Amino acid sequence: AYPLRGRITSVGSQTATLNVGTEHGVVPSLRLYVYQGDDARVENIAALVEVTEVDATQAQVHVLKRTVALQAGWKVEEVRVE
Repeated sequence: AYPLRGRITSVGSQTATLNVGTEHGVVPSLRLYVYQGDDARVENIAALVEVTEVDATQAQVHVLKRTVALQAGWKVEEVRVE
């Protein structure tokens, strides 16, 4: 399904792990928005992340930009490339 969506399962200082992987269409260098809380609206974008490693069911991402510290459970959504 497009856009690809998932959730953060764990957080490091400049990294995070997502609950989606190659089975869901995740590929290295994919960029995703992180939404603060449960509401995936543009005003709730907390960060921009990029996939660095991926396996079948999870992905590691590096934080490119953020406005607040990320939290496990927050939603992520693929950045739409026009």
